[in-house]
Amino acid sequence: MALCGCFVTPPRTSPAADFARPLRSPWPWVGFCLGLALTGLVWAVVYRADQTRVRGLEAAKTAHMAKQLEDRVKDLAQVLQGAAGYLGRGPLPSRAEWRDYVAWLELPATYPGFQGLSFVEWIPGAELAAHVWRLRGEGFPDYALVPGGSLPPDPEGFSSIVYLEPWDARNQRAFGRDMLREPLRREAMLRAR
Repeated sequence: MALCGCFVTPPRTSPAADFARPLRSPWPWVGFCLGLALTGLVWAVVYRADQTRVRGLEAAKTAHMAKQLEDRVKDLAQVLQGAAGYLGRGPLPSRAEWRDYVAWLELPATYPGFQGLSFVEWIPGAELAAHVWRLRGEGFPDYALVPGGSLPPDPEGFSSIVYLEPWDARNQRAFGRDMLREPLRREAMLRAR
């Protein structure tokens, strides 16, 4: 007995031809679009949360820096009040007493970046010559009042940095400067008068 049969097989196609045929079902496209939309939504939510966190960190850092600056200004104001109290106790101290006072405060160690503590003397216009002779007599033979800025002299008088510690090269350049000749310092000094 002989068996005879015939199998029908579909014609073979190339793999490239399989990709060229359109999908017969829309569900793969629906899944792809939903996945894309979900990815975009998650990205937007994460981005917003990250931006909110960054703004919060920036606000906290700004508040911290403002607090540090405020504390530093208060501390330096207290140093100035202490110096004003020291200078206001009677006759002006000698240079050695001022140097010892400023050294005792240990300002550069306490306040990094601190450059110096000075006393600026008000000199009525008629007393300028006596002021210059007095400081020359205190051991500064070349002392002269130097303009501290571009403004014209104050008609009422002059100012001069006469005590300045620490007495280093940088601060020595400021000795004898008329601070009323510089706009910002003039405004501050006139307010403090």
